Amino acid sequence: PSQQAAAAAAAAKVVPVQAQQQEAPPQPNVADAALDVEPLPDGPHLTPRLPHLPIFAEIPNGEELAQETIQGKPTLAGIAHILNRFTLALHESNLKLASEQAELEPIIQAYFDLAKEHLTPLESAYRGQSIFPIREDDSIYMSLAAFREHLLSQTLKSAFDQAKHPHKLFIGAIVQNCFGNDGRQC
Repeated sequence: PSQQAAAAAAAAKVVPVQAQQQEAPPQPNVADAALDVEPLPDGPHLTPRLPHLPIFAEIPNGEELAQETIQGKPTLAGIAHILNRFTLALHESNLKLASEQAELEPIIQAYFDLAKEHLTPLESAYRGQSIFPIREDDSIYMSLAAFREHLLSQTLKSAFDQAKHPHKLFIGAIVQNCFGNDGRQC
């Protein structure tokens, strides 16, 4: 269970990154304006963009985005909100069960109950199909995992600098940082 919770938490931190050379002008988005980030022109599923998220971060309009995602209008922010809700509920459940010194069986049952409550609606909505459109335009997707990586910006810059066609490069970076109690990144 703890590995799955960690995977869910990591998935909630996906931050799409795109080359600065863009073919179409971005469409304005109220949620993006609230986050003070530039909107992405690549499709409605990338807007609103996710900020760098500490665990359990509030996502503006999260409930609405989650409902739209379940109803067939998926966004990364909607999925992140669903995963954050699950991870937060799991965290609270684990704290409660730990304080009660619960046996293994109720801990496992609580996990499955929460997964069914929070994750089954998303799974049911998209079972057997892709959540987002699959690109067929010769673009290149690079997936990165960055665990407390202080050189991530240099890695991203290098990827675009070395690409023969940087406008075709899209990067999904899972940024795994920890935040101390004082709000500073460690």
